Order: sequence, then structure tokens, then C-alpha cells
Amino acid sequence: MAAIQRRFTLRISSDYKTVHLLGSWDNYSGQLPLLKDPKKNDEWLGCFQFHGFTLKPGQRYWYYYIIDRHRVSYDPAKDFITEPTTGRKLNILDIPTNTKASSSTSSDSSAQSHRAKSASVPQGRGISPSRIVAPRPKRPLQTRKVINTQYNEAALEVLATCFAHQTLDGPSGDGSE
Repeated sequence: MAAIQRRFTLRISSDYKTVHLLGSWDNYSGQLPLLKDPKKNDEWLGCFQFHGFTLKPGQRYWYYYIIDRHRVSYDPAKDFITEPTTGRKLNILDIPTNTKASSSTSSDSSAQSHRAKSASVPQGRGISPSRIVAPRPKRPLQTRKVINTQYNEAALEVLATCFAHQTLDGPSGDGSE
């Protein structure tokens, strides 16, 4: 089977350092890095070839972005759905049955997605807290030092003020969608 190439773009604030793409084609396990467009400071680009049976013609896939390793986002300029279990917004990628091996883009999928709105929405549950593997300290008693440290009250106030205005919704960072 020939490789299927797809191009992904995301417009976000130029303040971010990294953007990664995750998708249902591999059960959201791989993170594909996007690069900042040198011509447009607020646009991130990624062009990926999916080999073998990763993307199948006539199938629908869902994807989202991870910004700066922790912020979950989607592209509101493209078709998206809300996953009912987690409430996460996911962009839609439809692969036409007559896929060309090299030149389609994810923006081409918007026309096909209108015809397939009734297709099933991915559902899932968040990972159980008992299955999350926490990193172990490299040196014994390393965490005890962090716990027992007396932190400067002024520094804690500055951090609390900085983080009080942060949100996790929408790609713009201002909480609007």
C-alpha cells in the first residue's frame, strides 16, 4: 500500500515553543512535531507521510494538538467534534476512498466531513490514575528535599498570580473558543 501524505497547520500565538500532533490513527500514542512557519510567526506546519495501513481509504480519524507539552488544543478553523466522554474537542480527518498517495492536505478533508457527519464519534475514558506511571527520583530521598524546603512567600505569591489567569480551553489562550 502506498504512503498517504497529509499536511497539518495550526495558527496560535507566537509565544509557544512546541506543537505536537496526536491522532486516532495510532490510538493517540505517537506525537508528531510541527515546525514554526518561518514566513508566518503565528503558524505551525507539519507534513507527514503515513505508511502501510496507518490511514485507510474511506475511514475517518480524529486528531488534536499538544502545545508546550501540556496544553491540549484543536483547530477551530477546521471541522471538529466534541468527544462526549472527556469533552475534548477533536479535529476531523476523512480519508477519501480514492486517495492520492502524495498531494492531499487536511484542509481537503472538510468537504468530505460534511457528508459523513453521522459517522460515529470516538468515545473513550481517561486513563485510570492507578495506571499512570510516575517518574521515580534518580537519587534516594530526592523528593524529601523538595517537600521539606521552605519556600519564599513572595515567590509563591508571584507564581500564584501568574498561574491564576491561565486557562486550558481553546487555542487562543484567553479561554474563548
